[in-house]
Amino acid sequence: MAIIDFDKVANDELVSIAKMGALAALNAPQITERVQVKTSIIHGKEDILPMVKFLRIKAEDSFVDFGEYRTLAKCYEEDRLPVVLIIGINNLRQMELNWNCGACGFATCDEFNKYAEEVRTEIGAYGYGGGPFCCWKAIDAGIIYDSACAAIADCNVENRPEASVGQAGMQLVPHLEGCEWVSGVTIGPCGGDQVWFNRPALQETFTEEDVVEHLRRAIPSHFLAFPGTGDPKVKYGPDWETNPRYVRFEGKPKEFYEEHARKRERIKKIVEQFKKER
Repeated sequence: MAIIDFDKVANDELVSIAKMGALAALNAPQITERVQVKTSIIHGKEDILPMVKFLRIKAEDSFVDFGEYRTLAKCYEEDRLPVVLIIGINNLRQMELNWNCGACGFATCDEFNKYAEEVRTEIGAYGYGGGPFCCWKAIDAGIIYDSACAAIADCNVENRPEASVGQAGMQLVPHLEGCEWVSGVTIGPCGGDQVWFNRPALQETFTEEDVVEHLRRAIPSHFLAFPGTGDPKVKYGPDWETNPRYVRFEGKPKEFYEEHARKRERIKKIVEQFKKER
């Protein structure tokens, strides 16, 4: 009779659980029944490593992406890898049902469709993109991701959908090219503390000022003295009343976009090397 120490082999079952998540996404109930879904599963050190490299570049100037990078990198270093379910979605930018609900800001679906074609953006090698989207189909997208995560959670396995992980996966999986939105659901690893919500990999990484600065950037949903019209003060620190500061909109300097272009080239090299080695 074989005796299995399942504590040691539990992570071997994560691929099976990822398949359940993919099945739930593909069969998720939709309001419009028009959103198209593609899925891929990434696992193993050889395929996870390029994702770590991709996220490392994104993390250089993103507080949020740094969390995903450091968590996945620590899992890689400890050889406790999650499985990643990549879910890509299409047909969000056009509404063929002519409901004319106005939720998008246009009076008719035809007006929205015309606008969406004129200003359509693509998901680049580095940044977000893909819109604009029909509001009803955006809700369907949420249902699709929620269905996948719920199916995985039914197995009591930690999981979390992350756009940056999806972008990393999309660069490596030709099957997902052309998707209008992609997110990656990180699944596991099993055993120990939760890594995607408790974030033990980030302990003692940030100062209090780092966290406060991150929250400041969430304006206008945080730290507003009065979230209305006029000239609202920002609660930026203990002397916000005696030395007031105000909300202003500024464009990013030319150097910011030049640096992003250089990062896209670095990511391109990672992808090309990955495809060459495959």
